[in-house]
Amino acid sequence: MGQDWYTGRFRHGKLVPFPRKIAEEIFEPGALYGKSIADGITYPDGPTELRVQDGDELTGIGFGRCGSETFLERLFELIDVTGSVLFWPGDETWAVFTDPALREHFPKDAMFLENPPVLVRTLDEMKSVAGFI
Repeated sequence: MGQDWYTGRFRHGKLVPFPRKIAEEIFEPGALYGKSIADGITYPDGPTELRVQDGDELTGIGFGRCGSETFLERLFELIDVTGSVLFWPGDETWAVFTDPALREHFPKDAMFLENPPVLVRTLDEMKSVAGFI
């Protein structure tokens, strides 16, 4: 996929970090190349371009070139475990999340109020709504 995608974790309307270690524990096992999330990751079924900031906490992850089924499984796990939103630019449907309790934490701006993120419960729902399939 050529589009850029991002994750963000919101609490009380603000973007808040989560421990980098969570992302490392989810994405790094089984990588053939790029043994660190900072290097990008290549799984047996394809590469993924990850963009992460330095430090012990992450406010989100950016990524592109994400056709790997392994990566998509792990991405779903990340947004579920961290309570993050997966979002992308330029579509009418522009974001998904996995926990209905997160709605109360979304920012109260027009983007979230007029076209709220879509609740997804499974990997297949995430892939369908986000356009991975």
